[in-house]
Amino acid sequence: MQIENENDLRNRLIELNRKKNSVEMVIGTNISILFSKEIFKKNSDIEDYLKKVFEMTYLPYVMKSRSLIGARLTKTIYNYDKENLSIMLKRLFDYFDFNLENKSQSEMSKEKPSISKWIQGIRNGK
Repeated sequence: MQIENENDLRNRLIELNRKKNSVEMVIGTNISILFSKEIFKKNSDIEDYLKKVFEMTYLPYVMKSRSLIGARLTKTIYNYDKENLSIMLKRLFDYFDFNLENKSQSEMSKEKPSISKWIQGIRNGK
């Protein structure tokens, strides 16, 4: 799902908040944010996002390609433990001024089934 405007971003963050422990959802959301020309007009704008949310920087040759940034970011997120994932999500919500207290109950409905167990099986080699 592409993020084309502020409403798309808000909906994606609401969904991400429901599935906090879903690594695939976190990766997908960050990649959608990263590739959005509405959020980051230029690749140089991504640098602030990486510093504030992930506390990392990449070499200039990586910063010239959103695909390379996405690949590096995916690897980083995939290797996070639950504690680091939780910290990163808090910084992500803070970066976009996403306030959970303002969400209605319908927006915070029950989590839908995901493929988390399948991904976990791949991670554990089972």
